[in-house]
This record gives sequence, structure tokens and C-alpha cells, in this order.
Amino acid sequence: MPAACLSEVIDRMARVFGVEPPLLSQYLGALIDEALPVMPVDRRIAWRAGELHAAHYHRTRVPLSLADCLLLATAEPDDEVASADGAVIATAKKLDLATIPLLDSKGERPSVE
Repeated sequence: MPAACLSEVIDRMARVFGVEPPLLSQYLGALIDEALPVMPVDRRIAWRAGELHAAHYHRTRVPLSLADCLLLATAEPDDEVASADGAVIATAKKLDLATIPLLDSKGERPSVE
């Protein structure tokens, strides 16, 4: 996971779901320490993310954020991209990346055609 995406997770969990930062640290700390490496965003990844955004973003059909594109740019061919965002899953599939569709806040998985 790129460091910028970790920031998005923390923001969303605290702001949208009301999880207090100390509790969030407790929940995510072990996962990050043991199973989910946080990757720095270097020039190569940033460049690739910009290319992906330019190539795939559309305001209504494919609403990818730059953080979404950082996630995709960080993925290696043997990695799996996990997201509850249908645009991310669909774009990952176009890039021949394995995907793990996660449940969204309504308990549904993204529908991807």
C-alpha cells in the first residue's frame, strides 16, 4: 500500500466511520506491521500514477482519484489489488492485475463488468 493510500484509510475511518485515532492505530497497527507493507511514493511510482490517471480517469464513468492510481502504480504483476471501489477494481483488471473486491460501507462488493 502506498503511504498516500494509508492516509486515505486513516482519514476515512476517523472522519466517516468515527473511529478514534488511538483505536484505529490499535486495529491497523498489527496488520500494517505484519502483513501490509507501506511503500514510499518515489518518482517512478508518481510518474506511473499520473500516466494511469491520464489514461483511465473519466469524471462520470471511471472516477479514479490520484490515490487510486498510486495504489495501481505500486502494484507489481504478482500483487493483488484490494478495494471496495468499482473503478479501481475495473482498472486493475484492465491492467491484468489480480483483484480482491472488498465490501463497501453498505456491505456490498463493487460490481464490475
